[in-house]
Amino acid sequence: MKGFNKKIYITILTIATVVLVLLGIVIHVMIPMINHKFSFGVRGNRITEEYDVPSDIHNITFDGDAIELVIRADSSVDSIECTYSGQEELLPSMSVSDDTISFSQNVTRNIRFGNIESPELTILVNPELEFENIFITVNAGDVEITNISVESLKGDFDAGNIEIFDTTIDSFVVDTDAGNVEVTGGNINSSNVSCDAGNIEFVNVNFDNFDGTCDMGNIEIRGINTSDYSIDAEVDMGDITVNGASEGGNYHSGNADNTITVEVSMGAITIAD
Repeated sequence: MKGFNKKIYITILTIATVVLVLLGIVIHVMIPMINHKFSFGVRGNRITEEYDVPSDIHNITFDGDAIELVIRADSSVDSIECTYSGQEELLPSMSVSDDTISFSQNVTRNIRFGNIESPELTILVNPELEFENIFITVNAGDVEITNISVESLKGDFDAGNIEIFDTTIDSFVVDTDAGNVEVTGGNINSSNVSCDAGNIEFVNVNFDNFDGTCDMGNIEIRGINTSDYSIDAEVDMGDITVNGASEGGNYHSGNADNTITVEVSMGAITIAD
């Protein structure tokens, strides 16, 4: 009887999770697309615009409706350079306050969709430049960050992927409705990553504490010394694998100061050296 009740519980949990995720996608993705808020296919004059950015910048905020964002280190840049490439109608505005630059893109007009290249904002920074805070909000679009240094990196994504390479971060907090979070290399002190539908992947990252939750998708952490961490992992519907061994739906190990805490509703958890 207990096994039967458990099966009923898992079935109800599965149905509820699927309904909630689909509802979130409808609210955050489909409805804005119907209202022409997401606009990768907008037709119009394509431009390249360089922003006049002060040299003493240590904070970035970005709020975009439909755009690709690239932030990467470039030794040929004295301080920071920002360039937009895309349709003129989708050009983000920029403002400066003290040592903070803020970009805002608000697409409200009716548009037509077509097979054209997506708009992109590229931010190049000198490798010696250290940021205090970077906060990114994107409704539809991918974000790529490479080889920078920042104390606090926060992201809120409705639909899109975030990729981070060889970056040094003290506090990393990301919440995404539909999309993948992939981090490769670099150093991160503390991470808190939440994903409704998509995968979370940390590969060859030096980190102290990782907290990850995923409703539908997989969490994968590879390239660490598992004995250096206290690990708490739980899967409602799926499997946990640690260093190649299947551990069922719950796994707890270690008594170290560094921690890995992961929870998946539907999917798999993989942790490996």
